Amino acid sequence: MPEEYQACMEQLLNTYEHLFHHETSGPLRSTPHFEHHIDTGDSRPIRSAPYRVSRVERDLIQTQVTEMLNNDVITPSSSPWASPVVKIPKKNGKIRFCIDYRRLNAVTVRDVYPLPRIDDFLDRLGGAKVFSSLDLKSGYWQLPMSSDSRSKTAFITPDGLYDC
Repeated sequence: MPEEYQACMEQLLNTYEHLFHHETSGPLRSTPHFEHHIDTGDSRPIRSAPYRVSRVERDLIQTQVTEMLNNDVITPSSSPWASPVVKIPKKNGKIRFCIDYRRLNAVTVRDVYPLPRIDDFLDRLGGAKVFSSLDLKSGYWQLPMSSDSRSKTAFITPDGLYDC
């Protein structure tokens, strides 16, 4: 970043520091301004069995589930819906905890909000001099689920069923 922008950027980040998560900040917070709703129409609940995993993978899943329970981002569930957990390797060698929602997505009514055309978006950036990106820490957990959709987010592990 050019020196002329560094002080301005530092001031901007310091002004909004309260919006950033730090390891000492405690549990992740979610926005109070919006709730996500999953519209599945009149579809019957979809329930998948957990995928088979090795003992090491099972231990990794249990560790992740315990951390999510401790951070109040999931709760034990008795939902009729269940999607299996998958583990995806990250570039840094760690494992990304994911949920295979493909079957849920197949029965979800799609939003028709139009996405901007990439070429139009790039044209608008023509005179820009500074670009940045924002990487949310566990951004998925920061948008709360509506109470009527929470059961649809249920995921199953070899050791239990949980709602997001």
